[in-house]
Amino acid sequence: MKPSGAQYGIDGCERQGHRSVFSLAVVAAIAGAMLTVCGCGRQGEPSAVRHDRQVASESQAKEPAPPPVPSAVVAQAARPPASGPLVFDAVAIGPRGAVLKGAPSAPTFHSEGSLRSFIGTAYDVTKARMRGGPAWMDDLDWKVLAASSRPSLSYSDFRAMLRHALEDRFQLKAVKAATPTPTIALSLEQPQHPPGLRRAPKRVDCTPFLNDHRLFALRFPQMPDHTPLCGGGRMADTSYHFRSVPLSVFAHYLEIMLGQVVIAPSDKGLFDIDFECPAGAVFNDPSPDVDAYLAALHEQLGIDARIRTARVDVLTIQSASRPK
Repeated sequence: MKPSGAQYGIDGCERQGHRSVFSLAVVAAIAGAMLTVCGCGRQGEPSAVRHDRQVASESQAKEPAPPPVPSAVVAQAARPPASGPLVFDAVAIGPRGAVLKGAPSAPTFHSEGSLRSFIGTAYDVTKARMRGGPAWMDDLDWKVLAASSRPSLSYSDFRAMLRHALEDRFQLKAVKAATPTPTIALSLEQPQHPPGLRRAPKRVDCTPFLNDHRLFALRFPQMPDHTPLCGGGRMADTSYHFRSVPLSVFAHYLEIMLGQVVIAPSDKGLFDIDFECPAGAVFNDPSPDVDAYLAALHEQLGIDARIRTARVDVLTIQSASRPK
């Protein structure tokens, strides 16, 4: 069974944004340079957000200075009071490669990619769970620079800020609602799992990290092989390694790779997962061999799959306009 052209992530990031989310942790809305939110690598997936301010500033310094972007393309918000709306202290959105007037000098979020990838991060959906919108939303034309001085910025707070910025600059209107959708439903049916899937030992208290793993991945302690102790994982070529993750996290990345909605097994425990993609698998493959992936899941992890229709949250893009 092959998907019909549908693709993240978010993550925030989608298939294009998947690598950054992954490299930053199993992080997201997720990339080009970013604060590690979910994701999205190639696309700047959207989620695809880099934490590394130094890299962001260095990359800007190397860019030639094209004509300034019209101020209409720049959105700037005053710092909100603690009880006020969740908005960035400063945010600039405009074409990639352009010098954005009014951009924060030390952005905490710096990402380049498609509008669809940013929407995926902001609304916490993969591209497989997104419907509608004009074709230009998939063009890798945009850059977002934003800053926030909030001392304890959660991933949900970050998403709310990004939603506000996108709705303001692109006149974006989107609705999330449960919709009957073809899905790949995963289940654990083997009492003894193959070695690729193991119950995770309690190395540390993972609760705080798992709540915001896509945002704080780089701040969390790592194992000697640089794999985070909780939450996300490490991608090496076509192998994926997770530590202390719920199966829903792994299902999220499968959804990005396969471009189809994937429902996690019902088991709520934490697992260590080591998964090798099927032979011949290519990163960002627009038409992956879904049957080969499902066979590899069964062989390596003892996970079985059923194809069925289920009601899942789908984000429908009602309208979006290019900034003037």
